[in-house]
Amino acid sequence: MSIINILFVSTLFLALASSFSLTPAKIAKCKNPATVKELNVTQYLGLWYNIAADDLVLSTFQTDYCVTAEYGLNPNGTVSVLNSQRDGSISGPEENITGYAYQPDPVNYPGKLKVHLEGAGPQAAPYWVLELGPVVNNQYSWVIVSDPICGFMWVLARTPSIDATTTKTIQNYLVSFGFDISEDWIPIVQTGCVY
Repeated sequence: MSIINILFVSTLFLALASSFSLTPAKIAKCKNPATVKELNVTQYLGLWYNIAADDLVLSTFQTDYCVTAEYGLNPNGTVSVLNSQRDGSISGPEENITGYAYQPDPVNYPGKLKVHLEGAGPQAAPYWVLELGPVVNNQYSWVIVSDPICGFMWVLARTPSIDATTTKTIQNYLVSFGFDISEDWIPIVQTGCVY
């Protein structure tokens, strides 16, 4: 199955789960988690490195090698998305997918975004910002991203690795949302990657 087909199925699943409150016990770790109360989109833009993800992410559409996300600002106010990864190893073929994200209700729910990835079907998927790290050099330093049922989870940072103190802080937040670190924290390989 191609990455595009997998993305379509994953996006469709998330959309249906959100719409009909489908929460399979193995996938759903929470229901309607709190998202950040403030999100400065300008400080969110730029290059992010995927530090960790859960098994559902890695078993559906993402590898665990050299995964990055780059966000920019489109003229229409949406956020451009460029997700990149290596397939199979740090020197495997590069795979990319583009799209855009937007805040349906930036005043009341700034952390509840929707993302549309090219080739993944017409339905936008939820992209919920659960927690943000401190602002460093006018950019958020790390972020926890999930969805309305905590089925998918990504931890992104501005650097390819994070220190033990930051890791522990992020993991404590994840536990508070219902994630099990022993199962849901799968490190993404960034060492040796060429970006």
